[in-house]
This record gives sequence, structure tokens and C-alpha cells, in this order.
Amino acid sequence: MGNTVAVSGTAFTPDHAALIKRMTENLILALDPDEAGVKAAGRAARAALSSGLNVKVVQLPKGLDPADLIKEKGP
Repeated sequence: MGNTVAVSGTAFTPDHAALIKRMTENLILALDPDEAGVKAAGRAARAALSSGLNVKVVQLPKGLDPADLIKEKGP
């Protein structure tokens, strides 16, 4: 998939958001659909929003992480 950056959701920081903002105003977060992924998406979204990014969070089907979903269904 083009224009994609992989980072551990628990490791996403305001510094990551600032780097992304240099290239785009928009961020789409797609993290694992388990409890840890949902919490990480919230933290990452807050960091991104505070940096001025437009943020969307993808709701993935249970049991599939982003890489598995792309392998199974395609981009």
C-alpha cells in the first residue's frame, strides 16, 4: 500500500505526528482490533490531533490485524 507508515501503536509519539505533518495533514490509524490496539489508537489519535492533523481511525474486523486484513482482502 502506498503512503503507508508502520509504527507500533504504543510507540506513536507527538514527534511521529510532527514528522507526518510535514508530508500531509491527514492521518488514518489502523491498529489491531483488540483492547490494546483500541487504547493505542486513542493515544495516537490524541497525539496526532494535538499536532494539528486530521485523524480517522479504521475499525477492523475482530481477529484480523491490519497486515492480515490486507493479505486476505487486498488493499
